[in-house]
Amino acid sequence: MKNMTPFQIVLTGLFAVAVFAALVVFATFKGTSNKGLPTITLWGTLPVGEVTQAISKINQTLPQQLVVNYVEKKEKDFDRELTEALASGVGPDAVLLLHTSLYRQRGRILAIPEASLPLRTFRDTFVDQARLYETTGGLWALPFVSDPLVMYWNKDIFNAAGIAQPPKYWDEFLTLAPQLTKKDGASNLTQSVLPFGEVANVPNAKDILSTLFLQAGTPIVKIGQGGLPSSALSDRVQGVAEIPAASVVAFYTQFSNPSKTTFTWNRAVGDAQTFFLAGNLATYFTFASENSALLRKNPNLNFDITALPQPRDVKVPAVYGKLYGLALMRTAKDPVGTFQVISLLAGSEFVDIFTKMTGFAPVRRDLLSTTPSDPARAVAYRAALVARSWLDPEPVASAALFKRMIEGVTSGKYRPSEAVNVASQELQALLQ
Repeated sequence: MKNMTPFQIVLTGLFAVAVFAALVVFATFKGTSNKGLPTITLWGTLPVGEVTQAISKINQTLPQQLVVNYVEKKEKDFDRELTEALASGVGPDAVLLLHTSLYRQRGRILAIPEASLPLRTFRDTFVDQARLYETTGGLWALPFVSDPLVMYWNKDIFNAAGIAQPPKYWDEFLTLAPQLTKKDGASNLTQSVLPFGEVANVPNAKDILSTLFLQAGTPIVKIGQGGLPSSALSDRVQGVAEIPAASVVAFYTQFSNPSKTTFTWNRAVGDAQTFFLAGNLATYFTFASENSALLRKNPNLNFDITALPQPRDVKVPAVYGKLYGLALMRTAKDPVGTFQVISLLAGSEFVDIFTKMTGFAPVRRDLLSTTPSDPARAVAYRAALVARSWLDPEPVASAALFKRMIEGVTSGKYRPSEAVNVASQELQALLQ
């Protein structure tokens, strides 16, 4: 293969015979030799209890135990602490990497050569969201799990209004807003249909907007010739006068405009999750993995989980999702052995155990081909099939520019198209 480093050549050769089945099909642990597996240190942001419990369960079926020292890190501190640890020579052998860290950490990752996992096999094995890990001649990481956005809906609010089903399309909210929005005598909002129009009091506002952009056909960041990323926020579609992202911003911001019939949200109502758990918000948008946490916070709330709405007549359904992958660090003490361990962790048996314990969804097509009996997991699995992500250069900074984009429109400073153009320029600056 062209442009392979000496280590990649060694890596490919050593694994061609020893773990060919594990690397190519990732089917199960059965029939794979575990002789000589090293003890590895793995960093990640997923809960340590869930990861270690899953390892303990899979070890009950293995002739030789997987020994993984998993270290949980806070998402906001992960990149900084990893960079500092690697600079000091005490970093992990591998990382359970959230896709938002990929752009900043790619220079510290040892890409998996395509000879170890052919691109055709990779795409046949994993959902389209996993293509974010593809790079020239190989892969940045082995896909692990996805956490797609879903919609939680208050059944009591819909039942009281005589509405039997939650909305499937975004344009339904245009008529639902006046039906399900309530105010007191002082015109304060006491019940809302959805938390759109603001960013400051909407958890996951950036992720919701990412979904709307992706559904509109805007990839947010695109990869050009030579593998260089660039902003796609202001890209136009042939034959369409309006910038798709501008239409998204106009749709999103109208729900906080008091002069419109769709007005249903403002900063005075407080945090969207709190408003939902109090029984005052008809729909709430967050990740599938949060279902259990919401149940614990208010077990008396009559709510359910369903798919995120789509644009009507959409050709390619999409939702934003967090993507986690297992990446090999260049500083791994035993790179070949570490690669063997993480390839086993990406296998169907371990992923199946982990996803059954949590609200996450697999990204393996073989596991997604079976619908779980648990209703919440079934929704997450269907969402994982259409989940998408984008190459985020700096999550905190990009969240801030999304916020400025929305508030630029709600304040009257910009028209939607102007706000999108400014945001696109700022995103491009982050990518350079």
